[in-house]
Amino acid sequence: MNDKNSNSQRSEGYSSEELQDLQTCFRAAGLPYSVSVSPTLATRFGWLEASPPGVDRYVVAWLVSHVMNGQWSHHKRQTQQGETLFLWFTALLNNSAKEADLQLAIVLGKKQNLHLAHPDEF
Repeated sequence: MNDKNSNSQRSEGYSSEELQDLQTCFRAAGLPYSVSVSPTLATRFGWLEASPPGVDRYVVAWLVSHVMNGQWSHHKRQTQQGETLFLWFTALLNNSAKEADLQLAIVLGKKQNLHLAHPDEF
């Protein structure tokens, strides 16, 4: 899932050259959710820098849209935070040909809220 391949999935208003926040990326992927991210996940995905060397935010939004539509393999379990979806994937890192195996936990909140975290946080 590199950025160039995922560009074909992007809405017209999304430019891969522009740094987009995760909420904007979720909207571009057609996801009507409010999203929050744990500091641990933001660190692991490289999202704390202004120009992140890490995982493209749009790729994550696209992946979450596939999970939410039942089109991506995941495990579901009840945690203290609520119903949580756990998944593993490989992605190319921004500005690099380096692949990384990554893990993601999606906590389904009330009223169209999602919280993204690393599975180690559970």
